[in-house]
Amino acid sequence: MVVPKRRLYLLHRWVGVILAAPALLVFFSGAIAVFHHELHDWAHRGQDYRLASEVSNFDLDRAHAIAAEGVPEKYLAPVDIPQPKQRPMRFFFHAHDQVGGTIEEHGVSVDLDPQTLETVRRRSGPRADAMAPTVLESLGTFFFDLHIQLLMPETLGLVATGIVGFALMLLVVTGTFVHRPNLAKLSRRPRTGKARRLAGEVHTFVGSWTLPFTAVLAMTGAFFSFAGAVLIPVVAMTAFDGDQEALIRAVIGQVEVADSTAVAELGPIFDDAHRRADGTFDFITLDQWNQPGANVTVGIVEHASLGDHTRTFVYDGHTGALIREKPIIGPVPSFGNTLFMLMADLHFGTLIGLVTKILWFVLGLATCALALVGLLVFVERRGDQKRTTRTVGILTGALGGGLPLATAGACLSWVIAGASGVTDVSMTMTVVFFIGLIQAGVFVAWLPLRRAIGLAWGLAGVAFLAFPFLAPLVTGLGPLAAWTQARASVAVDLGIVFVGLLLLSGAFSLRSVAAQTTHRAVESQVAV
Repeated sequence: MVVPKRRLYLLHRWVGVILAAPALLVFFSGAIAVFHHELHDWAHRGQDYRLASEVSNFDLDRAHAIAAEGVPEKYLAPVDIPQPKQRPMRFFFHAHDQVGGTIEEHGVSVDLDPQTLETVRRRSGPRADAMAPTVLESLGTFFFDLHIQLLMPETLGLVATGIVGFALMLLVVTGTFVHRPNLAKLSRRPRTGKARRLAGEVHTFVGSWTLPFTAVLAMTGAFFSFAGAVLIPVVAMTAFDGDQEALIRAVIGQVEVADSTAVAELGPIFDDAHRRADGTFDFITLDQWNQPGANVTVGIVEHASLGDHTRTFVYDGHTGALIREKPIIGPVPSFGNTLFMLMADLHFGTLIGLVTKILWFVLGLATCALALVGLLVFVERRGDQKRTTRTVGILTGALGGGLPLATAGACLSWVIAGASGVTDVSMTMTVVFFIGLIQAGVFVAWLPLRRAIGLAWGLAGVAFLAFPFLAPLVTGLGPLAAWTQARASVAVDLGIVFVGLLLLSGAFSLRSVAAQTTHRAVESQVAV
């Protein structure tokens, strides 16, 4: 009879093998996506758009009037007005249209230069088209979408990553019972020796240290994915007659405003919010604008050494009077809002700013190493079953060598496609990314595992070293100019170069190990 621990071990092993590919994609892209704001800023370092809050005598009413010119009346409310750093102020006028029996969100997106109020870009159509990322935005958005949706359609992708989150929780539970992490295992370094024993000890050691991190990210990731893909639609269908916007307004906290025909000026509202919060402009939302019950929500980001914090103010759209400062969830501060914000900070690594971002990046890559070493353990322990071993070995090489190679290829394709004037840069990056994974699998099919991974790492290292120097073809501002014009982005340049050098170093190390292994094998054959 198979004892319970043996059953848990088998469950842990097979769930890990099946989950390896999507889990590695999620964690690897998540480690990069932690810095997606920094990637956005780095890609836009050649842009000189000032934030609206930094423009003296900025006239929000005039900007709104210019953006609204030519917009169909049915789209004039609501209006979302975000402005990330170094980018134009975007006005998104939108509403829901009946299309082929289904309700879809359509609208008009207008980008304005806050300083000159000139129109930079104007797009219309479904939300996905009107708010599609620009070429410069595509770099950070690609890795963010890979992490959240695995580059699938939105609902399907969220369900997939939600399943990955629940499966990871199962791996955490079974791994805890199988390996029983304790203080001794946390302090014991893996011993060198046979590959099978070393891989097993590394897997236990890394798994023990990353256990809390993996558990937290699995739980929060499953919640955010299923909340968007399943929970919101189901609750909306049962309690709000399918109206998801009504559900979201109820959760966020709908503001009650007395009906009136008066229309408040946006300028004084904008100025008042900035007097109340010492920070930079983030967003404005005009809800039911020019209609009874109109209200205005203003978000201001306050910057601190331990992370940024957004304060949100709600104003009466008829009188311009402040109604209240509100949290993200609910009309007033609550435990639910605090818990939600804590979950978001833990999942996205923004708990204490740059410190947790760096820590989350390292732990994310460590979790990827944990999965790859687990696959190696599987290969070493099932060496007598050739077909299974070969398949998992190719999977290990395709992921271990392919993820860096695919990422480097996607970055270079962003440069080439952006410089060539390709409009759908994201699609080009997606195709090249998966070609990189397949190419690494081909390397493993023709070469020993270590040589195959080393070759993939070497190619990726060269690509990463070249990337910062090729990026000006798209961004318009190279590393040298960044020292004087965009100093904050230099850290990203140095980080990319460091990753390239690290991959090249790993490639040479793997090549040396592979050569020594081959030499010992030849010597043993000669001795026989």
